[in-house]
Amino acid sequence: ARSVGEAQTGSPPVDDCTVPIAADRYRVMDGPVFRPPAEEPAWYFAEAVSLPDDLAERWLQTADSTAAAVRMAMQINARPPVVARVNLSRTTVEEVLEELAAAGVEATGHTNGMSIVLGGHADVAALGPFVDGRISPQDATASEAVEALDVQPGMRVLDFCAAPGSKTVQIGEHLRGQGEIVAVDVDQRKLQRIAEGVERCGMTDLVRLCPASEAGSLGIASFDRVLVDAPCSNTGVLARRVEARWRFDAGKLGKIAADQRQLLALAAMFCSSNGRLVYSTCSIETEENDRVVQAFAKRHGRAKVIDRKFIRPQGFVPPAEYRDGGFWAAMKIS
Repeated sequence: ARSVGEAQTGSPPVDDCTVPIAADRYRVMDGPVFRPPAEEPAWYFAEAVSLPDDLAERWLQTADSTAAAVRMAMQINARPPVVARVNLSRTTVEEVLEELAAAGVEATGHTNGMSIVLGGHADVAALGPFVDGRISPQDATASEAVEALDVQPGMRVLDFCAAPGSKTVQIGEHLRGQGEIVAVDVDQRKLQRIAEGVERCGMTDLVRLCPASEAGSLGIASFDRVLVDAPCSNTGVLARRVEARWRFDAGKLGKIAADQRQLLALAAMFCSSNGRLVYSTCSIETEENDRVVQAFAKRHGRAKVIDRKFIRPQGFVPPAEYRDGGFWAAMKIS
């Protein structure tokens, strides 16, 4: 502890004595604490930003320099705020903020115009707007993937891999009481989580839960919109799932991507002609994102990519601008 220097502002120097503590803050120790970056850049990078070796090597290869890699990777070491999407079919961001302020709860509007960011240590589950379904915890990046579906009242929507159900609820908000959502997931525990959120938000009549084992009964080409929020490596949300970095295994990415391609191809079978299919992940690895979509579009002539977005984690920013990392692609099915 005696060797720890005062916190300094600026881009952290890349050397064996400097400990990055934010994208623009660092401390200088009185002696080496890391491997020499010039000699062992991957080792240095892994130690400096607390990453497993596999992930450090991957991210270092895609960066312009070691310093750039550190700045990018430090975003996942920021403390993430609680972001909650507002049910704009029932209220407004301004009304929710006014209600929370009156209750002494610190909050501000997110720059996406549809969410709020809670400050301090508010008990979200105890807030009135949460209890009655007017807000739902969900990062802005995840919310944007659902917006890409372009859901309209009266549509039939399939939410594949739906747990924990925040996207299911968001789809329901766009239906405004008209239409149907079929939420699919693999086991009863996950389906129960979806059911709890759906009930809280008053959408029980809109949503039908379906175990994955029964998905074959849903009807080919019978949905106007299909969302595939695929299981992934979680590398875009390591600030929220801090333990997930230590489960990362580059050798397993091929298997994960193969599963994702299979899920996307299966879900596409249920999308009607002139329908829209959205594939999303909370990963920032290209094998799980663009390559999955490109392989699918190449093999399925009915699919045309009409929009896509890749978002790197944005942690050390004002809370109103915070975003998890992730990816989504919207496809039109002809």
